[in-house]
Amino acid sequence: MVRRHCSGFAWVFVSQECRQKHVWRVMLQSLRPKNEEQRILEMTVSRLQDELFKLLETEKCLIVLDDIWSSAAWELIKPAFPHTSGSKVLLTSRNEGVGLHPDLKAVIFRPRCLTYEESWEVFQKIALFEGNDIEFQVDDL
Repeated sequence: MVRRHCSGFAWVFVSQECRQKHVWRVMLQSLRPKNEEQRILEMTVSRLQDELFKLLETEKCLIVLDDIWSSAAWELIKPAFPHTSGSKVLLTSRNEGVGLHPDLKAVIFRPRCLTYEESWEVFQKIALFEGNDIEFQVDDL
């Protein structure tokens, strides 16, 4: 439902080694048509920043920056984001300070840990889904 309200969507896995050019390139590749992929690969960091900034300023996009480890990583990425736009950015991080750093009005969501039973249920749904041709019973685990 959220995607229907956006003209573009990008999900970028940032991780511990934040590489500005890689993050911006993946974002732009996700937001532009596939036939522009080669042109994007050849762009300089400055050109990537300019194109992203203009795009996010004029379009309504949803950007997910997944697994940002530090505020320094966010500082490296944020120059591509206009201060005012219709686009929204969702950050995920293990470090709560990263979530507060971009905007003091940011909404922080702290998911609760799963119980042992909930964890087991999720594991079974993912690893032991029906149709999987397994030769052991769940009890054997």
